[in-house]
Amino acid sequence: MGIDLMLRGRPRAGWIRRGRVDLSTVAAWLRRECAAELESLDEDRTKDDQPRLLAWLHPAAESVEILALANGEIKVSARTTPTGPGYHFYVARLFQKLAEEQRLDWMPPAEREDSGASYDDTGFFFGADAGEVYLHMDRWLTTIAQLILERAEEGDRAFSLGMPLQTGFSQLDFANTPLGPRSREWVARVAADGLEGEVRVAADFFPWPREGQDRDYWLRRAMVQLWAHAVWRPARDEAEQRMWERINAGLEKAWAMDPGGEDWPWREWRELRELGGIRGDLDAEIERRASGVAEDRPRMGFRRHEVVHRLMGGWSIRLPGSMAVQTEGRTWQAVGAERAVMLALFERAGAGSAAEGDVHWTYVEESPGHSARALLEEPAGEIELYQLHGLVEAGSQGATVTVVFAGVGDLDWALGVWRSVRCLPARKSTV
Repeated sequence: MGIDLMLRGRPRAGWIRRGRVDLSTVAAWLRRECAAELESLDEDRTKDDQPRLLAWLHPAAESVEILALANGEIKVSARTTPTGPGYHFYVARLFQKLAEEQRLDWMPPAEREDSGASYDDTGFFFGADAGEVYLHMDRWLTTIAQLILERAEEGDRAFSLGMPLQTGFSQLDFANTPLGPRSREWVARVAADGLEGEVRVAADFFPWPREGQDRDYWLRRAMVQLWAHAVWRPARDEAEQRMWERINAGLEKAWAMDPGGEDWPWREWRELRELGGIRGDLDAEIERRASGVAEDRPRMGFRRHEVVHRLMGGWSIRLPGSMAVQTEGRTWQAVGAERAVMLALFERAGAGSAAEGDVHWTYVEESPGHSARALLEEPAGEIELYQLHGLVEAGSQGATVTVVFAGVGDLDWALGVWRSVRCLPARKSTV
């Protein structure tokens, strides 16, 4: 459930290579046009071997998917919730400009069911008034809030409103949102309010609440990163260092536009600059403001707590949010300070268990539909590294997991990681 923009178009000239649109032209244009907004731009191929670009334009948004179709057309798909009205305006105008500058004709609008046409759920791309964008966003948010309350009455307790489905953050209040945890009372107010003249429902929810890139845009963009993406430790590589630098740059832009207001994340800003080794003219001001924040005020950052990573096939694993994660197909790994976790998924053909054999398992836990075994391997050399080798099975599905840790004092942690590996249906309470 979300608000989508889907465009199909055909270039007039110069884009075609071997019968398809040359996405390198689009990629180069996006890098020039979106230098300040672009978090990442990846080029790969879909499961049916179609060339694809994934443009991540805002930390609260899903990537915009751009496909080169076999018939010579280009297809753009963007979901603009939960990022907000400003993001919808931005994406729509971005691809209008692409068409103007690169000689591209978009297909006319039609209903969603017509796969050969374009559509905008708000109608804005094709001429509807900007007010329709705000109206659709408010209706979407109100509907989601009402759905959450209904599920709470049914007994659900963990809710995420507009958060990535692949990552389950610890519940810090009734519902997690891109700009932090919210109370049940806040969700109830959103569900009940609707529109009130010019004051639109829960304007504080959307990371990009209106058109343009003003002080609130840069501040909220940075706050999304602080809440959902920052790992709160020194950078392990250049990509993580760039993250600290981009968050700091956004906060500095917001400060230059308007330093007023009570919503600045002073302690977190000081912390990220320390972790990223960032120095500048604002050091003294940030230190003064951060020192004045009450010590008992909760700190931003979902990744200060444990995170459930949802993998393919319904598998999941719970780890500290500070661990760096890499995924490649059916293999997955996470690395932290003197800790590492490697996991690989498999599917067994035929009956029986992959655990059958001469292995003398150190730990065995069985429950209906779930079997978990683990073998502890103690250090054999000068470096004191323990390894816990685990096998988890659910029906014909299985996962092997290896947890590496530096001392026996981390054994309980390693066992907790092994026990957290599960194959379950997707959580219905993530909205």
